[in-house]
Order: sequence, then structure tokens, then C-alpha cells
Amino acid sequence: MNEQTNGIQTIKNIYNCQARWYDFLVKPVEFFLLHKKRRELFSKISGRVLEVGIGTGANFPYYRSDIVLTGIDASPEMLKIAEHKANKRGLSVDFREMDAENLEFPDGYFDVVVSTLTLCTIPHPVKAAIEMARVCKKGGRVLFLEHGKSDIGWISRWQIRKSDKHFQKHSCRLLSEPLNIIASAGLSVKTSKKFFLGIFQQIEATA
Repeated sequence: MNEQTNGIQTIKNIYNCQARWYDFLVKPVEFFLLHKKRRELFSKISGRVLEVGIGTGANFPYYRSDIVLTGIDASPEMLKIAEHKANKRGLSVDFREMDAENLEFPDGYFDVVVSTLTLCTIPHPVKAAIEMARVCKKGGRVLFLEHGKSDIGWISRWQIRKSDKHFQKHSCRLLSEPLNIIASAGLSVKTSKKFFLGIFQQIEATA
């Protein structure tokens, strides 16, 4: 696993600055690659749900209206945008500014925990995944849509060349290995599917 790490305050600063433009910057990736995968993962979940790294609320169109949703993020500016979107949709969400490595919830509190494009940014992702498992009920689902190092040689070599510059700008590790992170946290992986040149990964695990 790549060792690039920033402190939580640095990450907060970066995403506070990017919040206003974030949706515009990721729109092509969302449209061509991710929206169908989000629907596959999240449209059928129910109960009490925690989304870790809720960002600007990209998953809101895919959640059922009857879930009880809590969303956390390190960036208050991203949370403001997410709250505005939730209000427009009539979606009730408990938003909280929080560190994913130290979740302020009791053990087994949630039926489902969701993380999308988050493990690559969290300073100590294994610790965060352990926390996700802790707050999910025993046997509950922990769902991930993440990106990381491709298993295609020329793509991974390109990622290695771009890795340092990308991390400095976005505090995002191109060489993250989400499946290893999740397994190291003690979660049981049920399904794992890679797509788009082996860069993105859709993972369902249980606590």
C-alpha cells in the first residue's frame, strides 16, 4: 500500500478549497463511469445507513427515500453543498463533520455503511475501515466504490508517474489498494468487481 499521507487538517483545507468546483470537475467521470455503479450498489439498501465521506452528496439520487441516513465528512464546505442538495430532494440526512478514523457512534449502530472514493484520501484507511466495521451491526453490509492501482501494466506505470503530483494537489492516492485495505480491517469480502481498466472497484463486504 502506498505510504502517501496527509493530516486531517490538510485534507480539510484541500477539499474546502475544491468544494465549489468539485461536482464540475468530476462530472465526466460520474456520467460515463460511476452513476450506474452507484445505482447498483445503493438503490436497494434499507434501514439505518452511514455514508463515510459523503462529500457533495453524489449518492443521493440512488438512495431509497425510506432509509435513515447519516453522512459524515471532514470538509464543512463539502457538507454545506451536500445539505443544500438534500434539501432540494426532500431527503432527510443527519450531517456531521467528523474524522472517519474516529467515528462518534456506538458499536453496531448502523445496518449499512457506505464509502465511495474515500479510502484513497483518509490518512490511515485501514483504521477507518476498522471503524466502519465497528459501527456496522454484526453481519451488516459495508459497501465500497473506490479507485486504486490498476492491474494493467501500462496503466499502473502511468499512475506511478502521476502519483506524487496528484497527491499533492488532491490528497488522493492513485496507488491505493482498496481490497487489501478492507481485508486488513477484518471485513469479509463477499463480492469484488473491477472496471474501467482495472482502476475502479465495486466491493461488498460484511462486518
